[in-house]
Amino acid sequence: MSDDLWEAREILFDSSRKAVDMAAGVTGNNPGVFKKFFDLAIEDSYPYSMRAARVVYLAANNHPELIRPFLPQIAGSLHTFRTDGVKRCFAKILTGLTCDFDNETWGRLINTCFEWLMSPDEKVAQKVYAMDILYKSSALFPGIIPELIASIEEQMPRSSVGFASFGKKVLKKLIKYRSY
Repeated sequence: MSDDLWEAREILFDSSRKAVDMAAGVTGNNPGVFKKFFDLAIEDSYPYSMRAARVVYLAANNHPELIRPFLPQIAGSLHTFRTDGVKRCFAKILTGLTCDFDNETWGRLINTCFEWLMSPDEKVAQKVYAMDILYKSSALFPGIIPELIASIEEQMPRSSVGFASFGKKVLKKLIKYRSY
């Protein structure tokens, strides 16, 4: 492990909101410090990666330009992460930013989102973020709309209240869009 990752781990000494907020404050608008936390997050080793992913998310909210160079890497490797907190933070980042990916990266991201949406093992947050990414992707790839509608409808009977609420909103928009 490099000294840089060791420093990032030292800052994330516990999982408290205070420690993560402090780390995000240390990151500021500094690309070098941001990269340390990003590298720790993609290492996908619990619990530090989950904490680092939260720092990356908070820093990216304040300074979106920090995350932009890493978006293709996140989108292309989202399917490889095992830690729920890492998945959730990176998916949330992808829902909030306009992305310009090559077709291979788009394909991998869309496949991952459909897998998460249909998986009985994924957490509700990941499923909702996946649905949001797919909905936003449908503007670029309208061919996914029928599969997205079918996937949401299939999940609705056995879903949580949060999933069902968001799913109804997305279905309404998709069906309205499809009727044009």
